[in-house]
Amino acid sequence: MIQPLKALFAPETVAVIGASRNEESVGYAILKNLLQSKYKGQLYPVNPKTDEILELKSYASVKDIPEKVELAFIAIPRDGVVQVVVECVDKGVKAVVVISAGFKEVDEAGEELEEKLAAIAREHDMALLGPNCLGVINTDEKVQLNGTFVSQTPKKGNISFISQSGAVGVYALEYADKYQIDFAKFASLGNKAVTDENDILEAYAEDEQTKVILAYLEEFSDPQRFLALATRLKAQTEPKPLVVLKAGRSQSGQRAAQSHTGALTESDEVTDHLFDQYSIIRVDNLERLFYAARLFATQQLPQGNRLCIVTNAGGPGIITADAAEKAGLKVPALSEELQEKLSQNLPRTASTANPVDLVGDASSERYRKALEALVDSDELNIILCLCTPQLMTDMEEIAQTIGQHAGKARENSKMLVAVFADFEPRSTISSILAKHRVLYYRFGHNAVEACADALKYSRITSLPQENPETYKVAKKRPEEILSKALQRDNKFLTEPEGYEILEAYGLQVSPYKVVSSKEDTKAAAKDLIFPLVAKVVSEQVVHKTDADGVVTDILNEEELLKAFDKLHENVKNKKPEASIKGILVQQMVQQGTELIVGVNYSEKYGHLLMFGVGGILVEMLHDVTFRRVPITRNDAMAMIEGIRSQKVLQGLRGKPAPDKAALANCLLRLNQLVQDFPQIKEVDLNPVFGLENSALLADARIIVRE
Repeated sequence: MIQPLKALFAPETVAVIGASRNEESVGYAILKNLLQSKYKGQLYPVNPKTDEILELKSYASVKDIPEKVELAFIAIPRDGVVQVVVECVDKGVKAVVVISAGFKEVDEAGEELEEKLAAIAREHDMALLGPNCLGVINTDEKVQLNGTFVSQTPKKGNISFISQSGAVGVYALEYADKYQIDFAKFASLGNKAVTDENDILEAYAEDEQTKVILAYLEEFSDPQRFLALATRLKAQTEPKPLVVLKAGRSQSGQRAAQSHTGALTESDEVTDHLFDQYSIIRVDNLERLFYAARLFATQQLPQGNRLCIVTNAGGPGIITADAAEKAGLKVPALSEELQEKLSQNLPRTASTANPVDLVGDASSERYRKALEALVDSDELNIILCLCTPQLMTDMEEIAQTIGQHAGKARENSKMLVAVFADFEPRSTISSILAKHRVLYYRFGHNAVEACADALKYSRITSLPQENPETYKVAKKRPEEILSKALQRDNKFLTEPEGYEILEAYGLQVSPYKVVSSKEDTKAAAKDLIFPLVAKVVSEQVVHKTDADGVVTDILNEEELLKAFDKLHENVKNKKPEASIKGILVQQMVQQGTELIVGVNYSEKYGHLLMFGVGGILVEMLHDVTFRRVPITRNDAMAMIEGIRSQKVLQGLRGKPAPDKAALANCLLRLNQLVQDFPQIKEVDLNPVFGLENSALLADARIIVRE
């Protein structure tokens, strides 16, 4: 861990600037929490108006403290914060946590003060958490630091949390205490003036105590670094799951995030796809965040998606089965052999299908018999025991029975989870199940969603490591074309120039000719197969439709000659300043599935590849997937299989199914192109025709950037 962050999480000495004897003040709460958490280092209150706070000697200024200070908490009015940070620099403080609010989240004056804070901290290589934050926690017994103003100190665990919102942090810590979720570390980011989520994430990546990382984020400070750190987490000897609640899915959520943090939220659709690419589990609410965290922290990952539900109530079993299917799990019918084994020990009124319904009067013995059969079966990966309270139901005995089968389930690589309808945190039932390391939930949908998140992570991390494929290509001509395009005001390549580059990289283009005279046009009519499309070629005509620069469905030579004249006339009338370099005559593709393939450069993400349903349906369906360059073949296939309209790729109305391998090759070759020539800003190939044995381009738009 780099030195400033080590001082943030494991300081040997701490000053609380703004500590107070007023029990309702934030400074008092922070000092009290540090004492109650039994912080192992030296603690110094700073307040010029008193000599003693909570039986500790108080100092007028941080500079008056006789010993070195590694970490300072600052909880004073905003106008005094800059001067205090300067004093901390003079004292040699390595890290500060600015609890004080009223900075960029409030007004321009606050923003100016925050910029001064950031400049001072960066100049002196000081970690600065906040301002406007909740604080920091480290439960390591060597440190025991609770530098927050929450009412609870979490118990030591292996889950570490990053929160951009102080209020979410308060909720998380209160929830954790109630539902027995134990933390290793916690950091509230506040306004992220200097230290951001990436700095904390890097610290957690290196932290031996941390096994699972949670984050609540409203925006990314540096998405590319965030994704690089996610890759690092996955590549570690013991991968650390990263579970993120990223706010701003809706337009109203994006507006709220902006007003709350002053940050612009990135495209939510892109976020989803990049999280998939980088093995980040995304959840939509705090409840699911913590349920997933508890599972990752205590359980082995499921080996498959086959779920069996054991219940004493039909309705909740059915509801849970529906939720499981929706979450991506399977609730398969059990084999006749397994059903026979179950029926031998169950009453006739019981159902041995899946869900296995033990009926309302089910005893712990009935659960035991069912679990004995299911735990040994190789048909299943996950067993969910659901129990509702009936008058005759001994819930504690049933919990004990479930717990007694947990070890055998783990030996057989099965996940065993429990749902108790009258579940209360810190109850006898929860204690019994926790003792046996069985996860327990109040509702079935909570359980299956957590299992689905774990399964998703298991599948992602089990994929073999791949390197991006490279192809032998001719770079000289693409380099010449792109250099010329950079000299143009609009940075736009003509379609023939685009085709030259794409063909140099091995992509197939529907046959075409560029003609500049009637004689050329007649020759093209002989060389190409009708029907044809004719398009104007001009560096000044970026959008051909704006200049009526396209004629389609040309059936013979006569129509082609008319199209030649018409295109010249249209451009002369609509774009008189345009210089026509020729007419592109191209065979129209009569078969295949219209798809779109593209690349777009984002300042925050770099080059993003896109794949989806193309043609005229692009704007209407908006069914596309994204991945960040570089990609592997697994990434390319995930893009193809990730669109919603999978039936389009299975062949509709007698059309043969597109060749997915050819489509993947198309993506991989584009992937190499933009790595070789990062000056490419945008590639838009729409449509790309997915054919039975190939992928054929019928249009291309390429733009470069400085």
